[in-house]
Amino acid sequence: MRLIRTIILLCLLGLGKAESIAQTIVWTDSNARRIQRKDVNGGEVETIVQFQAPEVALQIHYDSVTTKLYYRDGVAFHRSNLNGSERENIPTPTVGNFSLNVKARKLYWIVGFSDDAFHRSELDGSGAESHTYPTCCVLTLEAVGDDLFFGTTGNFGGKGVWRADLDGSNEQLVQFIPQTYDIAHDSVENKLYISTVVGIFRMNTDGTGFEHIVPESASHVVVDSMARKLYWGGGPRIRRSDLDGSNVEDFVTAADVGNPNLDIRGLTFVQSEPVTGACCFGDPFGHCTDDTLQSACTCTGCVWRPFQSCSEIGCSPQPIPTVSAWGLAILSLLLMIAAKIIFARPAALCRIIVSK
Repeated sequence: MRLIRTIILLCLLGLGKAESIAQTIVWTDSNARRIQRKDVNGGEVETIVQFQAPEVALQIHYDSVTTKLYYRDGVAFHRSNLNGSERENIPTPTVGNFSLNVKARKLYWIVGFSDDAFHRSELDGSGAESHTYPTCCVLTLEAVGDDLFFGTTGNFGGKGVWRADLDGSNEQLVQFIPQTYDIAHDSVENKLYISTVVGIFRMNTDGTGFEHIVPESASHVVVDSMARKLYWGGGPRIRRSDLDGSNVEDFVTAADVGNPNLDIRGLTFVQSEPVTGACCFGDPFGHCTDDTLQSACTCTGCVWRPFQSCSEIGCSPQPIPTVSAWGLAILSLLLMIAAKIIFARPAALCRIIVSK
């Protein structure tokens, strides 16, 4: 029985197999007006997009569900394929430092010192809403599951990292930290990594386990949760280390990209593993399958929830029929066919008699 279920599951996953994506670090170079990437295992630097003046790409994030890059320039948000093709503008009322909540399928952003509000919308920019804070200034943010974490200056009521609900409300100071530039989340150990003016810190999401792991200023930070590596941008280079800050090495230098004025304004990690989730069929029987690719959840009325299980979304899983169940179904079908044949003959004979 387990073997049959495994075979059927593999067949379903095979139908929705996604194109393999290499694990890469992607960044924006505002000085050279381009988006570039490099495989985490080495190789040459590749230019994804070369912009023409005055256009420039700034902050950048990756949506692992749709395998899209989201980035911003000075006036708008954009998204594109990993090779830069099929670019779309995302219309929003304002633009600023942003984050993606991949699980919740939301776009979050703050404008900075000119705006004391937090904003969010659907990934296409629709349904925008905001939450206003009484004091300035929120500098960066990271949306993680059901939590929103953001870094602030002292004017906010405490310089450090704060936690809030996903609508921006119920804010609480988690940890005092010097001026925060960027926040990244490790989904494996559920830790936050914070780049600041005095180095990189890490801690649990409740503020415990606070450590200063890298003693150099960093403007951007990302976590490779699969390979257990930390990457950060600071100065004209990208560096990496183990997650405890040990084994530091240069990953990309100005010489690698051929630009002595390399100016990194955004950094993101592109993973190779396809995202799966629950596919709820929404029929009267509550048919639902776990660990399903979005491309395989295509039936009429299907709802696909990334990173979630059938039990989490309240949709009862439909068990794959056992061998005995398949046999019973086939036997029932044969009996129905036989009955139709048997009862059809007297009916036909009656029609012949009546017609005579």
